[in-house]
Amino acid sequence: GVQIFDLKFEEDFVAEFQANAAEVLTSGRPLSESKFCRAFESAFAELVHAPHALVTSSGTMALNIAFRAVGVRGKAVIAPSNTFFATQVAVENAGAARCLSVDCEPEFMQVCPKALERLMSAQPAGSVAAVVLVHVGGIIAPFAGKIREIARAYGAALVEDAAHAHTSYLDGVGWAGTIGDIAAFSFFPTKVMTMGEGGVITTQSEGLYEACRQIKAFGSDLSGGASRFTCVRPDGTNGRVPELSALLGFLECRRVQQRVAQRQALVAAYVRGLEGCSAYHVLQQPGGSCSYYKCIVRLHGIDRDALRAFAKERGISFTGEVYHCGVHRMSAFTGATVTNGDAPTGGLSEGQLELPGTDEACATHACPPLYPELTEADVLRVCAVMREAATQLCGGSGDEDGKFAATAIVNAATVELPCSGAARG
Repeated sequence: GVQIFDLKFEEDFVAEFQANAAEVLTSGRPLSESKFCRAFESAFAELVHAPHALVTSSGTMALNIAFRAVGVRGKAVIAPSNTFFATQVAVENAGAARCLSVDCEPEFMQVCPKALERLMSAQPAGSVAAVVLVHVGGIIAPFAGKIREIARAYGAALVEDAAHAHTSYLDGVGWAGTIGDIAAFSFFPTKVMTMGEGGVITTQSEGLYEACRQIKAFGSDLSGGASRFTCVRPDGTNGRVPELSALLGFLECRRVQQRVAQRQALVAAYVRGLEGCSAYHVLQQPGGSCSYYKCIVRLHGIDRDALRAFAKERGISFTGEVYHCGVHRMSAFTGATVTNGDAPTGGLSEGQLELPGTDEACATHACPPLYPELTEADVLRVCAVMREAATQLCGGSGDEDGKFAATAIVNAATVELPCSGAARG
């Protein structure tokens, strides 16, 4: 079979981790926020071409601190509904007055520039503190620069949720983690890199970096000496990181490029293996280098749950989608103040809204297994099962050429997706 996930560490990696862990435990240094935290920050900053990096206890904590640093308390934040809901949870915990959901465009399932412009223009001047851009699956969309321009035009910070996008880069746009004012990466075990649990904030702003350092350390004045802390920020929290977690992240920095190259090769294998099958379309970043945390496959004429069950019966476990359901459809947020600038329609409950692009994207994609421990032979086996599913579940041959793109355009026009024909920048 092909399992949902696997994570292996080479023998020399394990040996080096063990040797350094022993050194940490016998060094007499603090067991958190010491040598390896600083070494990891430096190594990761170099990887993503960011002048400042700050390690945190989780990716969600990185977002939480970033939102506090850009000043969302008492103001609005605009975030995509097509994201892991930790994005909105971090907005809430940072003290924002409300989180406004913006629809996604159909090609990359990311923030739609037209929808964002429409939503921003409907808000009172100065009321939106931040816009969130999520690099879904690690892909940097070619219009990311346009999102940045819109945010800046309205005086809002652009916060990158780069949880999937370690080392992603797109010509003409930049490196994930340097496109916005501030960014947050996740190092959960399934991510492109891991430190067990952890996160990193990156920014090009010295001021935001120093603010994040203070917030992470309870709101402390860090210039006063380690034994004489005073609180200078009431929005502080505890995002401190153990040395052993940082050690794992530091060692991961040495192998991530090789592992990303393997992810890229596996996605290319998926493209080849599904070529000509009109039921599937693999999303790819148009140029540059992508981390490919997920292999995102858009579906046409095949039910996702039926596909997943079909594959499971044959020993293949699909991974979680990005995402199976928009945040605006989740019970924690349906009664909250979320809007796209329009009056609620379609009989939705108060505070809920219609985001047709998000609903369409969430319902019509699947994510087959993708991790560096897979081989291209594994991928071709998955593709064979997916082709078989297309034949049996769609009633087609599974190898018809060229129909997906045309049908997708027709579908986008039919449901009047707000970003069909969205600006590319």
